[in-house]
Amino acid sequence: MAFDSSNNGYVSSQDTNVVTLLPPYPLATPPSLAVASYLQTTYPNPPNNPFLPGTFVASCYGALNGVSPSPPNVPQPQGLDIDPPTGPAQNSVRDVLINNGLLYVADEPGNAVNIYYLTDQPPKTQGQLQGQITNTNLQSPTHLLANDGGLYIACSDCILACVLGGTAVATFLTGLTSPTGMAFDSNSNFFFTDRKDQCIYQSAYDSEKKQYNPPAVFIPAYDKKHAPDGLKDEPEFLLYVESA
Repeated sequence: MAFDSSNNGYVSSQDTNVVTLLPPYPLATPPSLAVASYLQTTYPNPPNNPFLPGTFVASCYGALNGVSPSPPNVPQPQGLDIDPPTGPAQNSVRDVLINNGLLYVADEPGNAVNIYYLTDQPPKTQGQLQGQITNTNLQSPTHLLANDGGLYIACSDCILACVLGGTAVATFLTGLTSPTGMAFDSNSNFFFTDRKDQCIYQSAYDSEKKQYNPPAVFIPAYDKKHAPDGLKDEPEFLLYVESA
């Protein structure tokens, strides 16, 4: 999930293949799981608003997971791709990220990062597709990370990078197994999770050479004999917090 400057939350849902808008609740009101009855202005607005409540980015195939009435399909690239095309979803929308008034969405089966306007920017409207980041190496993107003006994209077997606001993609790390969550520490060292390897890697930054060293295991997968404190499941998200 991600938050904009107005404290609106944006949450991706893999089962329904949509991104939901969660408006902030008043501080005097207990938190609620209810979502606003929101509908993108770029979508047709048929009677009774058949989209799922709070839908900000819709699926290219609306009839998923027993939703009734079935939301209409929103053609690609505006609508998010899904695999298999008619569900149930095995691969669908993944991470979301906000930067400079834009919502970046990792469209895993679409092999793209879709970019949407958060607010009206005439002649563009709120929720309208602003553009896509695509590349022959950008396959099955899962997680997104913004750092120091750059956008990092975890893909099926590599991590790519591009300048935020641009679409030209460069390879950051390659030859990986199944990278997902990513984080930088305060010394510019880079960490990422790997689901298939079930471990967390570190790519240390060499300040003298101004380059990153090859990834090395930082937290290993569980092994009863050699790594009893290792990870027992598939790690996916990372968050770096500076210690006091």
